[in-house]
Amino acid sequence: MTLADRAPGARIVHLEDVTRRPRSLAIGVFDAVHLGHREVIRGARSVLTFDPPPAMVLGRAEPRHLLTTLQQRLEVVAQLGVQELIVIDFDAIVAAMSPSEFITSWLEDRLGVRHVSVGENFRFGRRGEGTPQLLRDAAAFTTHIAPTVMHTGEPVSSTRIREAVRAGRPREAATLLGRPFELSGTVIRQDGKTVFSPDPCAVVPAPRAYLGRLAVDHRGRRSDVAISPWRGGFEIMPPVAGDGAPARLELVDTVVEAVAPESSPAASTSMTGPASDVERGRSGRSTTTDVPTG
Repeated sequence: MTLADRAPGARIVHLEDVTRRPRSLAIGVFDAVHLGHREVIRGARSVLTFDPPPAMVLGRAEPRHLLTTLQQRLEVVAQLGVQELIVIDFDAIVAAMSPSEFITSWLEDRLGVRHVSVGENFRFGRRGEGTPQLLRDAAAFTTHIAPTVMHTGEPVSSTRIREAVRAGRPREAATLLGRPFELSGTVIRQDGKTVFSPDPCAVVPAPRAYLGRLAVDHRGRRSDVAISPWRGGFEIMPPVAGDGAPARLELVDTVVEAVAPESSPAASTSMTGPASDVERGRSGRSTTTDVPTG
């Protein structure tokens, strides 16, 4: 499966290469394309996004900040019926643009927008002065303002997802995303081990043992793997072929080690369920000890 196969009928186009035509457009960073973002995008055929995310350019984010690459964003929005992901190359010049210029020069003159959808917390233009209401006041197009999606009494947000990933809670991240959390990176051979090295700007999961699914070299088939920390990356078991090949790694669950009660004759760390699968994967045989995520 090629990258194009992951997003059939959809493409990435940069703003300077766009042909003006009537558009129904969802606007946002959409750095996670989580459940809240999906409500903004619903029904749109075009999505306008910013790359790199403004928080990284403006110094408001840690270096390991990205939840998705641009290609991953395309793949997810394509599943929602989007045909084009329009990219604004975000820099200091774009950051200094006035909200009125953003509306007139880009939305109206460049893109020919007829309908816009944004989240209620969306801000744009210089110092974030542009608001959803300012878009609604524009005469050239209609505007839908999507309400914030809540989960367990709190807003679904990219910040919550980053916190869940960094804390080693992939199930929580998956719930907020509406799909498994997936890292983009490279498979390498290191000291006889198969190691997954995440992209340099990607959010790094807590250094724990996980169960996951790995796809190498953009092939469609994913293999079940056991994952453990290794020198800034993650060792993959069983080993896979493809030294230097691009790969995608889904984190499915966390393996939690528990110490048996002191009164137990086998007072040692033990595993059951998914964790035992990891132990078998590491050793190539069954383990004799007894004894998922966040």
